[in-house]
Amino acid sequence: MANENKKIVTIEVLHLDDLGYGPEGKLTRRQWREECYNNYQSGDNAFLEWQNSWLILARNNKRQIHF
Repeated sequence: MANENKKIVTIEVLHLDDLGYGPEGKLTRRQWREECYNNYQSGDNAFLEWQNSWLILARNNKRQIHF
């Protein structure tokens, strides 16, 4: 009776060195994370400009960008 509410949880681990990240999908997860972090440290306005630059590219290519 104690196991009636038992649920199975599946956790996926991202492979940091797989390609497919960034505006064109040419970066690894590790490279993309570093790029995001470096641009974030440059300040709010600079980060937003950087972010908007590749969001336009992604929309034009109808590509989803993974973080």
